[in-house]
Parts: sequence; C-alpha cells; structure tokens
Amino acid sequence: MTTANHRRISTFLLFSLCLVLIGIVSACVKGNSFLESDKKIITSTDRKNILEDSLQYDREWIRERDLLLKHSSCGFHTLEMKRPSKPEIQHNWEIAWKWAKRGNLQARQLLMFRIVDEGLLSPMGENNRVRDTVILAVHSLGSNTDKENMFLSVALGHIRKDNQSKKFWTCIKDRPSKECTKIAVESKIVPPFDKYVEEVDSAIADGKQASCIH
Repeated sequence: MTTANHRRISTFLLFSLCLVLIGIVSACVKGNSFLESDKKIITSTDRKNILEDSLQYDREWIRERDLLLKHSSCGFHTLEMKRPSKPEIQHNWEIAWKWAKRGNLQARQLLMFRIVDEGLLSPMGENNRVRDTVILAVHSLGSNTDKENMFLSVALGHIRKDNQSKKFWTCIKDRPSKECTKIAVESKIVPPFDKYVEEVDSAIADGKQASCIH
C-alpha cells in the first residue's frame, strides 16, 4: 500500500471520527436542552395545585371525611333528627376546617354543602352565611366531586351575572376549574382563601364558634 493510500485512509478515518464526535456532542447538547425544558416545566408548575390535588387522596383525610359523613352537622337528614351538642358541632367544624385551610378542595365543598343544606354556620355567624357559601364554593372548584355536587350550582347562584363576573361565568360554563377560582379572585368576586382564613380564624380567636341556624 502506497504512502498516498495510507494518507487517504487516515484522513477518512479521522473525518469519520470527527463526525462521530460531533454527533455525540450534538446529542449531549440536545439532551441538556431537554433537561432544561423539563426543569422549566417542573419549576413553573403551580406547586400549590399539586399539593391540593394530593390532599384529596390523603388517607387521614379520607378516614376523617368518612367519619364526618356518617353524621349530620346540625341534626338534619337523620332518622333520629337529633341535634349534635355544641361541642360536637364545633369539633366537626374544626376537622373539616383544618383540611380546608390546608387546601383540601373536598373539605371546602363539604363545609359549603353543610352550610347550604344543613344550616351550619361558620364562626363568622348567620349574617355571613351567603358569603361563606360563595367563598367556599369558588375556592373548591377543581375538586373531583364538582360534577356530583348539585349544591355547587346553588352556592354559585349567589354571584351576580354582570360585567365584573362575566369572565368567571364563561370559565364556569366551559369547565369548573382552579382557573375559574383564579379569575374570581382577580375579579374581586371573592377574596384569596388565605385572607378568608384570617377572617374566620380571627373570629375563632375572639371566642366565636360554629353553630346551627335553627
């Protein structure tokens, strides 16, 4: 084999090696870009929503929820028609409220249902009943029980259909979701839930308790 042929082969092998190395580098760069993209997706995800979704399936919540569902908060819809004692009413409120504050949407819907249907009153009192209903309903949107809860539409019915709420009602018509809650807060239809929590907890700190309307 001549020296010229050796040079051609060496050049070809060197060129091939360069192509392989370029391919590897390109793949690594592309892989890193995918990783960066994934990282952006993860970091831009609303972690609050992730927490709220996971709370719906928390074993402790399911256990406590099932216990709450066995008893009416104010003695209605039971064969005995027996009104729970004041400590029992307060205890049941505290259990659901604890989870509602953590972001559990089902707990918020449960409190809303018991205010609408069973005559439960939050520590804010009877004068705040409609407002409690609306706030709890709006801040429970996105729960996996939305479609099954006919009382949700009753609660939301207290919201006026005007220019202020037009965007919210459009969202609700499309699909009740956490995005609708965000719109309601931005439109000042309801306060942020943490502000509502401050109001209720302030009432509790002043010695007020959950009660029944009758």
